[in-house]
Amino acid sequence: MKILQLCLRIPFPPADGGNIAMLCSAEGLLISRNEVHIAAVNTPKHHTSQEDATEGLRHFNSFISCDIETEVKLGPALLNLIGKGSYNIDRFYSLDFDQMLIQKLNEIDFDIVQFESIFMLPYLPTIRRNSKAKISLRAHNVEHIIWQQLAVNEKNFLKSKYLKFLAGRMKEYELHSLSEVDAIIAISPQDAAFFKTNFTKVPVLTSPVSLPSSTYLSSSEIVSDKIFHLGSMDWLPNVEAITWFLKSVWPEVIMQCPETKLHLAGRKMPEAITKFASDKIVIQGFVNDSKTYMKESGIMIVPLLSGSGIRVKIIEGLALGVPIVSTALGAEGIAVTSGKDILIANDASAFAEAIITLLKDPERSKKIAAAGQELFTKHYSLEAVGKELSDFYANLLS
Repeated sequence: MKILQLCLRIPFPPADGGNIAMLCSAEGLLISRNEVHIAAVNTPKHHTSQEDATEGLRHFNSFISCDIETEVKLGPALLNLIGKGSYNIDRFYSLDFDQMLIQKLNEIDFDIVQFESIFMLPYLPTIRRNSKAKISLRAHNVEHIIWQQLAVNEKNFLKSKYLKFLAGRMKEYELHSLSEVDAIIAISPQDAAFFKTNFTKVPVLTSPVSLPSSTYLSSSEIVSDKIFHLGSMDWLPNVEAITWFLKSVWPEVIMQCPETKLHLAGRKMPEAITKFASDKIVIQGFVNDSKTYMKESGIMIVPLLSGSGIRVKIIEGLALGVPIVSTALGAEGIAVTSGKDILIANDASAFAEAIITLLKDPERSKKIAAAGQELFTKHYSLEAVGKELSDFYANLLS
């Protein structure tokens, strides 16, 4: 099959969950003996040099990209309050990229066009006009649910009101647009259940994020006096999660285990988090080698309170043999079992207790980490997930 993957940013380097999810999906389809072509918008927020991207993605059949402006601007945002549509989505449309797509579609007769997230759906009419390919939407999240959760958790009345407005616009766009595609690829079973309920005529496949076993499977020496969080800190649910952890969980952990150090890493660390830096709280910002960082930084925490989809960092942690403490929402969609291959806790005291348990019992940490690696091998390898998605597309075409 000839497959065109449309990406909301260049999926290289694989330095965060979104890039890993897109890149590994393309890799899985490629090793399943498909032609894979990648077309991406290059945004200021996740900008990658054309030279680096071309080199990193040269093993695919082709790669094109176009710089676009997606920064939030006050004028258009205010106009959106009285207009129609979703400003969050509209920012990703570029006439230059649209023309680039038309040229690519005229050159190659694609069988499948895989949209990476609803943010690329403004280009759906262009694909329909210029190609007979089947259209699949790989939904990284149910986007409007994230905004609804953020609105509920927001204490400021005006911010909560605005987040509810954004959630409503996002929901309207999401429900309309997803009815226009030929297939939906959900990353988590929970998201798949939502899509199957709301889009009964559209085939839905649950296809989790996968990782290459050869790159990730290794033994880690678990550090017994460190805990860490690694995630993009320009994503609101991560900021919300770490703020809650620092205020509600960390005081109990440091009181019970005073030698513990907390490491926080991720690009664009906001001042709301950096102000907590101390001799016990190390703010590292962006890290170049996330795998080495994770293997050397002790127990992973995922205190997520909002969001949907799958946390790729948890799958990375499982593969690397890192013990993990998460909320149920953070681990949603991943086939983990609390007490076996992860610890799950949902309130502040339980979350602190779970961390303290692992800090005081290194042997238990090792057992949980080993079970996590076994789980990864069975369910999240690149080869298995890629073959299933390729087979799904072959059936869709037939």
